Amino acid sequence: MLETREEIEQWLVHHNVSNYEIRDDLTVDVNTGVYLNYVEDPIKDYAFTTGAPIQEIYACEYPDVGRIGDFGDGHPLIYEFKPIVSLPVRFGKVKGDFIIRDNGLTSLEGCPTYVGGEFDCSYNNINSLIGSPLEVGERFSCENNELKNLNGAPKKIGTNLYCFANPLEELGIIETQIGQNGRFICTPLEEFGHTENDIAGKTFNAKVQELKRIREERALFESSVAKVLDTPPLGTTAPHAAEPQQQPRAKPKFKL
Repeated sequence: MLETREEIEQWLVHHNVSNYEIRDDLTVDVNTGVYLNYVEDPIKDYAFTTGAPIQEIYACEYPDVGRIGDFGDGHPLIYEFKPIVSLPVRFGKVKGDFIIRDNGLTSLEGCPTYVGGEFDCSYNNINSLIGSPLEVGERFSCENNELKNLNGAPKKIGTNLYCFANPLEELGIIETQIGQNGRFICTPLEEFGHTENDIAGKTFNAKVQELKRIREERALFESSVAKVLDTPPLGTTAPHAAEPQQQPRAKPKFKL
C-alpha cells in the first residue's frame, strides 16, 4: 500500500479517479465511480465510447505513458496504464461503480467496503472473494476467475450475482443476500442439485439461510459433545492433583 497522501493522489490522478477524498487513515472515498478496467488500446476505446475527436495526445510526467484529452467537451482525461496486479490504494466508500475487470489481480485487498453502483472484478486471477465490499447497491460480477467457493462475498447485493466460468465446488461460508428480483448466475452447484445455473434471488437467499442454520446447528452439536466428553461419568469424581506429602514433625526438645 502507498504510504503518503502525495503518492496516493498521484496514483489516483494517473488512473483517472476524480472527486475523491483521502481520509486521515489514507482510505479513499469517491463520490462518483472508479473505472480501473484494463483496456489494451485506450485511445481507440475512448474515441469509440465517447464519439468525440481526440484533439491532442501528449506525454505527461509518467515516462512512456500517453495522456488523452478531449478538452472543452466535458469528457474526463484518460491515462494509459498497465494491468493492475494489486491495488496500492485502500478504498472506503465509492458512491458509483467500481470496475476493476480485465487485470491481473490475485486478491481483492484494497477494494471498497461499500459500492453504491456495480462492482465488477471479472477476468482476473482471483481465488478468494475476501476483501469484497460488504454491500453493493447493484450487481456483483466475479466471473472468469479461480474461485472454488464464495467465501468473503458481500453480505448484501442489490441485484444480480454473476460468478460463472469459475471452478466453483460449493457456495462456501457466506451470508450473502441478493435482491428479491435479482438472479444468481453460476456454474451448476450441489446446493442446487447440479442442474440449475440461473437461480432466482428468493431461492438463493433461502438456500444461504438454510446452510447458515445447518452450520450453526452443527457447531452447537459439536460444542455439546465436547462438553459431555469433558464431564466425568456419574458416580465418579474428577481427579484431583496429588496432595503434597507432609514432612514429619520434628520431635520437641526438652531441657532437663
